[in-house]
Amino acid sequence: MLLLLSLIANASAATVPLAYNEALDRALAGNLELQMVAQDLRVAEGALLAARGIFDPNLTAYDTFNSQRNQDVQQFGEISSDLRFNTWGLGLGWFAPTGTTASLDWRSTRSEVQYDLIDFPASLRDQFVQPDPFVRTRLGATLTQNVLQGHQIAFNLSGVRRGHQAVDAAQAQLLAQRQQTLANVALAYWASYYQGQLVEIARQALAVSQEEARVVRVKVEQGTLAPVEQTRADAAVVQAERTLIEAQQGVRTANDSLALALGEEPGTDFLLSTAPAEAVALNIDVERAVAAALENNPSIVALKVQVVGSEADWLAARHQRLPTLDATGSFALNGTEADQAASVGELFSGQLPEWSIGANLSVPLGNRADRGNLNSAAATYQKMRLQQLSLERTISQQVRAQAAALQTAAVQVQLSKANLRLAEQTLAAERALLDAGRSLQKDVLASIRGVDTAKAELQKASADYQVAIIELERLKGNL
Repeated sequence: MLLLLSLIANASAATVPLAYNEALDRALAGNLELQMVAQDLRVAEGALLAARGIFDPNLTAYDTFNSQRNQDVQQFGEISSDLRFNTWGLGLGWFAPTGTTASLDWRSTRSEVQYDLIDFPASLRDQFVQPDPFVRTRLGATLTQNVLQGHQIAFNLSGVRRGHQAVDAAQAQLLAQRQQTLANVALAYWASYYQGQLVEIARQALAVSQEEARVVRVKVEQGTLAPVEQTRADAAVVQAERTLIEAQQGVRTANDSLALALGEEPGTDFLLSTAPAEAVALNIDVERAVAAALENNPSIVALKVQVVGSEADWLAARHQRLPTLDATGSFALNGTEADQAASVGELFSGQLPEWSIGANLSVPLGNRADRGNLNSAAATYQKMRLQQLSLERTISQQVRAQAAALQTAAVQVQLSKANLRLAEQTLAAERALLDAGRSLQKDVLASIRGVDTAKAELQKASADYQVAIIELERLKGNL
């Protein structure tokens, strides 16, 4: 048995000192789940940036050369023609949240035409004059305004709003994961600390059992105790050895859980250097704790974001029932001359203006699609409000229950301390009675086990007190 204990003790990796605050910092830097949720936030931020892109101006540039050969038959015979066009231009367009679409376009086309009078008499060929190349330039602006559906800024910003909602939800989820990560690390830390204390208690218990067995062996050899007491003492040693093995196995399991919470590989043997805070009687203002939870709890914050978004979707669905009516106007200046400079000069002279004005109306008959979307959006909004109310009531109940559990945990620590003092006094009394011949060895062994149990219960009560504090702060969103 002692050899097995030695093998277990030497199987652990190098011991790593770890304070409580250091564990929290390492978890925030290395926890894998927290890092994954942080990437979700980056995804949402990218989607928001893309949603805003609908309002970015769009610049286009083009340059096209076109060549075309045609044949035609006139009264004097067949005519072959070669047409060459070179068109280039720049365009700038954008869409505004007011439902306004605007564009500005500059276009210039150089045209050349060559004719071949295949069947014409030579005299007519000599009289025919090839037309000179010419350049046509146009500068135009077009403006379209949504008058009914699409004129509301809030409606046109629906995509951006959903992007903001996704970012807010991702931030709330990240905060929730941060709170949960800290809580998990804290729970794992104190669980590991508790298991470490059980190992120390088990080691002390083994040493006491071995010393008790030695004393009993001497007394049996002296004839002052019956041999059966030696058997009881030896059995107590074996039981203590088994308890120590189980405690050491519990430490390894707890250390692995702590390593995972920190975002590290299992197998590390941590030496926890922070002891639990002294348990004190708490006077918790339950109503203030509930108010803090309703304001800061990440789950409630995330749900509030969804409620606001569903209300905006409902309002957008109401607006979408309107018909589509677009008012359109355009104005352009033109220039047509033999070269580019002359064409541009004529354009800016304003001699060849061009303008138009109009409207387009689209009315979906029956409009069942928009009415169905409105009904769904309204129901979703009402459902979100009910979910928020339900979650707020649940969190309120959990905070009240956890506040009561924390007060109970503080009392339990004090009770465990009293039980330990009683167990130690009982053991001292049994030893005195045994020395006076008024008690049995089995009663002393039972008192020793009572002391060990009381020590373990005190450590568990201290760990439960720390856990209760952590859980209450997590519900309040204060970790």
